[in-house]
Amino acid sequence: MEPLFGNPDWLMSLGDRLALEGLLVSLRPATSIEIGTSRGGSLARISLHSDVVHAFDLGFKPEVAAKRYPNVVFHKGDSHVLLPQVLGELVVAARPVDFVLIDGDHSAEGARRDVEDVLGSPAVSRTVILIHDIVNERVRAGVEAVDFSAFPDVRHVDFDLLSGHMWRDESLDGRLWGGFGLVLTGWDPPEVTRVRPAVYSNSEVFDGFLRTRAVGVLDGRPKYEEIAALEQEVAFLKRYVQMMQGSLSWKVTAPLRKARGLLRVPHRARRR
Repeated sequence: MEPLFGNPDWLMSLGDRLALEGLLVSLRPATSIEIGTSRGGSLARISLHSDVVHAFDLGFKPEVAAKRYPNVVFHKGDSHVLLPQVLGELVVAARPVDFVLIDGDHSAEGARRDVEDVLGSPAVSRTVILIHDIVNERVRAGVEAVDFSAFPDVRHVDFDLLSGHMWRDESLDGRLWGGFGLVLTGWDPPEVTRVRPAVYSNSEVFDGFLRTRAVGVLDGRPKYEEIAALEQEVAFLKRYVQMMQGSLSWKVTAPLRKARGLLRVPHRARRR
C-alpha cells in the first residue's frame, strides 16, 4: 500500500488514488492512455496494471524517465496533434484502447478537445475513460460542452463519479480540484445506473455553497452534534413508548381504547 499512501509524486487525493487503483485492478487494461503526466504518480499505477501505456504531455519532468516505466511510450508535445496520430496507428495495428485517463489541459477548451479527441477514434470503441479534476469549474465547463450523443459508441456518462474537494488552505481557498468523471464506450452500463433518481450535481452543490459563502450568511459547519442529540432523544422516546405498550396496564385498557375508537366512527361509516 505504500505506493498508494506515501508516493510524493502523486498529486491526486487519497480517494482519487484508491478509485483509480481499484478500477485498474479490476479492468487489467492491455492498452492504456494517459493525457497529462505531471510527476508520474498516476502513470506508475497505470503502467503497473497495463501491458502498454501511451503517455502524452507538453514536457516530461526528469523523474519521469523511460527506465522507470519500461512499458510506457512517451509522446512529448501537443496532445491535440499527437493523440489522433497515435490512435490512428493503434487502429491500423488492431490494438483497441481499454483505458484512458484525461488529466491534461485544464482550460474549458482544452478539456473539451481532450475528450473529443479520444471519443473521435475507432480505437476507443470499448473503453473506460476517467476525467480527473471534474469538479474544477473550467474542466467541468469543457466536459459539459461535449455533445456525447454525436459519438455512437458512448453508452454511459457520469460527470460525478467521484466528488472532488474545495480547498480551505489560505493559498487555495475556495478552489475546486479533484474528482472523477466517467465515460463508457461500448460497455453496457451497470444495472444500477440505468434508472437512478435525479440528484443535484456536485457542481451545483459547490456553486450553491460558494454563493452562500460570498454573501456572508454561511453559519459555520453543519450542526452534526445537534443531529446526533435529536436522534438520541427520538430513540429514547421510542423505547419509552415500547415499554409503555408492553406494560400490563396498557394491555388491560386495550378493550376500552378500541371501544372509544368505535364510538368516534360516524354512524354512516359503521352501517357500511
